[in-house]
Amino acid sequence: MKHPAFNETKATEAVAYLLKKVASRQMYLIHVLKMLYIADREALQSWGRPITWDRYISMDNGPVLSETYNLMTGAAQGNGIWERHISDRLGHKIGLEEDLPPGGLSKVELALLDSVFERFGTMDRWALCEFTHTFPEWKNPHGSTRRIRVRDILRAANKTPGEIEEICSGLEMVAEAESLLG
Repeated sequence: MKHPAFNETKATEAVAYLLKKVASRQMYLIHVLKMLYIADREALQSWGRPITWDRYISMDNGPVLSETYNLMTGAAQGNGIWERHISDRLGHKIGLEEDLPPGGLSKVELALLDSVFERFGTMDRWALCEFTHTFPEWKNPHGSTRRIRVRDILRAANKTPGEIEEICSGLEMVAEAESLLG
């Protein structure tokens, strides 16, 4: 399946939104990654589209959003919005450098992020990692990485083969439109 482009702006807005929910405006990057994965997963399963349009991978500590992880760890340079608003990783934490209004996030996306934070924001980060190990789409990569397909996330929500095809076709149409528009 051709995948739509990662939306760095929405991913940055979502991270900033979550960081604003804690008094220190800092969180362990693994904690933020897990909550974002859960939000994207629930968006896909409920609405047939994710929030960040990231790619998903299994790592030893559970599923993560690949491009967001690369931005958090400094392994990738983005378009600049991430660097302006999110601090470099320090002691396994990231922080909010400068406020970023969530203008690209819809009300339902913000409500989903609120819900995810309410359920997992105060959970111990390692307990949250263990929780994400229960997701059927996560397979232990034993020190490597392993791609998680959107189809597997949808299958975990008991979507029918027809529903999965319809959602994946819709995502491919978005990817095709993006490539045509440049």
